[in-house]
Amino acid sequence: MGSRAAPDSHFDAESFRGNPFFYFACGVAASEVMVDVLTDKIRLSREGILQATGQPLDPVIVRGQIEGAFMQAAGRLTMDELVWPIGGKLLTDSPAACKIPTAADMPKVFNVLSVQPCSNRVEALFQSKGIDETPLLLAIYGHRAIGQALQYTLRSGAADGSRLDTSATPENILTALEGACPVP
Repeated sequence: MGSRAAPDSHFDAESFRGNPFFYFACGVAASEVMVDVLTDKIRLSREGILQATGQPLDPVIVRGQIEGAFMQAAGRLTMDELVWPIGGKLLTDSPAACKIPTAADMPKVFNVLSVQPCSNRVEALFQSKGIDETPLLLAIYGHRAIGQALQYTLRSGAADGSRLDTSATPENILTALEGACPVP
């Protein structure tokens, strides 16, 4: 085992100049979801992620990190919910209250592509980049796909809009389908 410290970074807040970060991570995702309006259950059926990874040290581990981080956040946005009674203490305050996605919740099609030659500082270890945080943020695409599917369903029905709160639990989907909340 070994470790390596990043070279000095600097930033002058007054002149707004400098190099505050060692590298920038970026990615994009596309999600396809299925919403059963009779049971209010959702299924993430297809996912595509394009991630700037630089030159990965181990492509298999990088893919696993991307898939795992995405599914962790997708689980938070679709299964987990913070429950606060009025004026009370948080009821879902332990791991026992969390609903964690399993292999059965993975999309049937999960495409991950990495952009390898991408701009990166030459000091980066083998031109690699950290990739854990970006897929966490990309999970919002799945949540938005659910909201768009509900809006499409509602346009063809009596209600005319919805707002899907996080998390996209069956209860929140039912609320959105009933048109209880206006579109933001």
